[in-house]
Amino acid sequence: MTECVSTLAQLEKTPVITKCVIVEGYHKAGDGGGGTFYWDDSFDGTSDGGTTFMSKIVPVPPKGCWRRIFDGPISVKWFGARGDFDPATGNGGDLDNTAIQAAMDLVKLIGLPLYFPPGKYKVTSTLQYHSSNLDADGKKNTTVGYWNSQQGLHVFGAGMQKSIIYNQIRNANRTGAAAISILRDTSDTRTFQQSGVIRDLQITSDKMIDGSVGIEMAATWAYTIQRVRIMKMGSHGIRIQNWLGDFDGTENLHLDNIVSEYNGGWGIVVDAKEGCESVGFIHIERCKITENKGGGIQWTGQIGVIERCGIYGNGVFPKGTKDPNKPVPIADAYGILVKNVKGTPNGLLITGCELQGNADIQVLVAVGANIRIIQNEFKDDDISEKFSFPSIDIQVGDGNVERVVAGRKITRPVNACVIEDNRIRTAWRSTPASWGKEDKPPSHTVVKVNTNAIGTVIGKFWTGGYKRFEGDKIVELVEVKPLVFLDGYMHLKTHIHTDGVEGGHVLLPFASKRFNINNQPTPADPNMSEFKRLTEARIISVANDKPEVTFVPDTSQWSNFEIIVGGTFESIVLANPTAHTVGAPLFFEFVNNRSGYPILLTFGSEYVAGSGIELFPGEIITGMIVFDETHHWRLYTPWTYQGVPLPLKEGQKPPQSKIL
Repeated sequence: MTECVSTLAQLEKTPVITKCVIVEGYHKAGDGGGGTFYWDDSFDGTSDGGTTFMSKIVPVPPKGCWRRIFDGPISVKWFGARGDFDPATGNGGDLDNTAIQAAMDLVKLIGLPLYFPPGKYKVTSTLQYHSSNLDADGKKNTTVGYWNSQQGLHVFGAGMQKSIIYNQIRNANRTGAAAISILRDTSDTRTFQQSGVIRDLQITSDKMIDGSVGIEMAATWAYTIQRVRIMKMGSHGIRIQNWLGDFDGTENLHLDNIVSEYNGGWGIVVDAKEGCESVGFIHIERCKITENKGGGIQWTGQIGVIERCGIYGNGVFPKGTKDPNKPVPIADAYGILVKNVKGTPNGLLITGCELQGNADIQVLVAVGANIRIIQNEFKDDDISEKFSFPSIDIQVGDGNVERVVAGRKITRPVNACVIEDNRIRTAWRSTPASWGKEDKPPSHTVVKVNTNAIGTVIGKFWTGGYKRFEGDKIVELVEVKPLVFLDGYMHLKTHIHTDGVEGGHVLLPFASKRFNINNQPTPADPNMSEFKRLTEARIISVANDKPEVTFVPDTSQWSNFEIIVGGTFESIVLANPTAHTVGAPLFFEFVNNRSGYPILLTFGSEYVAGSGIELFPGEIITGMIVFDETHHWRLYTPWTYQGVPLPLKEGQKPPQSKIL
């Protein structure tokens, strides 16, 4: 026997002798909350508000319930969510929060996906999907170790323009919170959520409520967030974190096709407690990160990828907010901030991204190791009234060489950062109100290498040209300058490939310890104390019987000094290093101050054709050599003559010097 009723309230009053009932809606017919129910007289529990309902007929049956017939995803409308919030008036959506939370509680127990049909859902308290010492079957388990696993949240909507969650959370102190929280309960110290999915919906707000967040996560593994738009949060769009230690981190997270824009904090922030390693293996791809006040992406942890993302106008007060004439950068905001926290094996690849108008540095690698910034496009312009003209595209090292942990000073280097094959495009308006100079581009640095950077490799920038605008019209293309090194030389810790470089400016605002090697009795050199230390350590030896210097590199000190060779020596011999570190480059600058005769530079204990340089008077050659896998010195080309790459391009005047 089958009946049909309009609402679930009517279902609860239907005689239980009816075996099957079709319900047309939760609150009213056609509202998406209806379904087909049957009476289960063996049930001995309570109503969950969506799939099981108790009978309210008198007398109340001692056991049994109306049970929904379903096989597949669970809809939030089954639990009474209306999805009728009107952000313009603030009306509607009053039942949504309780209904959605009840649905989440159920899917945590039974492991089915949760569906948001098209609608606008009002959230007034955080939707919590917290692990609570449950095993994969939803049962309590307090006996296993911290690797206890729980099924992650599977939630999806009808699309980011159709299924919209409005974060309207205002706490007692008028601050906000996360719309969706995927964490651990405070009583749980052992469970990781695994294999969760959040996709095809939008999280937004009608206002920026201080402290509000779209999604926050910790203690998860193998989650995917895909095709989700988060906007107008007072704080971060997505916050990925650990705050207790290495056993509550987020690993193997995939963020794909995320739109995070117009938030008060970062678009995406991956934030680990200082010293923790467990946040890692995070893949961010095909995301649009736009106009977030705190910055675009903050990344902390180990082993990750940021690829094929558009990162635009982050960290900027738009024109007219702070300054009527131009956008204003926000302090400590960046397009991408890399804050690697522990261990040199950590690494991050940034590739295939477009970064435009982020303030005031587009990419800052503050501290970390094995960072690769390859094949990205950097656009520097003030064309948009919401974009700032960055001062720097890429900065390696924040200059903070040490941090204090538990009273101990710990070094904070950036080790092995590779910057290669990136494109630079610069455009600006020629209005005095913007920059004060109509005939020159704004002050701009492509790469800045700071004092705590070790082993930076920079190579193959190419540019689409510098453009100057009047209104919307291009009035001229400005010829870009070649790579420029401060004071005409570069730091030992930085290797710059100059082959293929068409334009850009590399700023190295420091010098390593420099000193001259010569055979004058009392040379006027302020760094001779360092020279004396090296000679006493037998790293440098000067032959008294002939004008020759032997340099025995100590690879443990290669990051501390560079050698300037000049004076009256006729030859330099480079011996095998005292510590056999394979692959470490060594920078030299050779200056011939000798009158009338060249200086012959040889590498290895014996002169071998092809491993030496002949330097004529008055000339300077700079370059690198490397101790290779065969334990021989090898020229680390290209070398430069007076800052020009060797071999010289066609039409340039060749020097007398040559690589032999």
